[in-house]
Amino acid sequence: MFLRLATRTSPKVVATALGIALCVMFLSGSLALLDGMRSTTANVAARFDEGPLLAYASLPLEDARVDPAVLASLAGPYAAVRVARATASVGGIPIGAATLASVSNDSVLRTSLAAFRDGDVWLSDALLADARAANASFARGDVLAFTANATVNATYDRVRPRSALPDDWSLVSEATMRALAPELADRATFLLLPEDSPDVPRLRAAGFTVVPAIAAVDFFRQGIDGLAPALAVLVLAAGAVIALLTFTLLALETRYRARELRTMRRIGAPPSLVTRHILAQCADV
Repeated sequence: MFLRLATRTSPKVVATALGIALCVMFLSGSLALLDGMRSTTANVAARFDEGPLLAYASLPLEDARVDPAVLASLAGPYAAVRVARATASVGGIPIGAATLASVSNDSVLRTSLAAFRDGDVWLSDALLADARAANASFARGDVLAFTANATVNATYDRVRPRSALPDDWSLVSEATMRALAPELADRATFLLLPEDSPDVPRLRAAGFTVVPAIAAVDFFRQGIDGLAPALAVLVLAAGAVIALLTFTLLALETRYRARELRTMRRIGAPPSLVTRHILAQCADV
């Protein structure tokens, strides 16, 4: 009898329990959203704090071109980045599409390429995973074939270091890039410039977009910081609603089952047992 009485419920109790569940979901979701946005902003800001300015003539970035006359007119240091899309294969087995890049000046990139040799390729994590999926024994010193306008072999030397370039691009030497995409021999895809480059006004006057990456990320980061107090208020409000709904659930459960509770007491159930049944019923709902 105790079990039958303890498992009875009402639509009001169920509705209140659903309200509590929704508020808990909202509370946890808001906290996760805030933490995720802060983490992502910090990671992006750290990446751009490491990198130079980006100058490009059009989008998508991989298809942009810098005219040789523009390169000849630059007075300050710069890195000419050449990008080519290719199909990669290992041992004759295609492993998918690859985006390859070469950089003319590693001091602007702020990543040392001193150990980079002609004929080597520094793979992105994604392309390395594809190569090992096709050949489980793939390791340093193995050769990949890249096909674009021509087919060029390159030796896997190491994983590409973190830099201002996208994470899914792999690095090849300038000689490999010229053989793979001859049309880029005297051109660049885009430019990387030091933050204090004297060429920024000239490039903007020529129609280039020069992205002040740090300022952009700082703006985004400030937006997240401004949003944080609003989310905190929402979280506190959700917590208050949860507390109110929990109290309402207990009150409704006790009122709805007042007759059953009196019956349990009359047949000898101690108060502690009645209390445990009420709490168990609320937890079950």
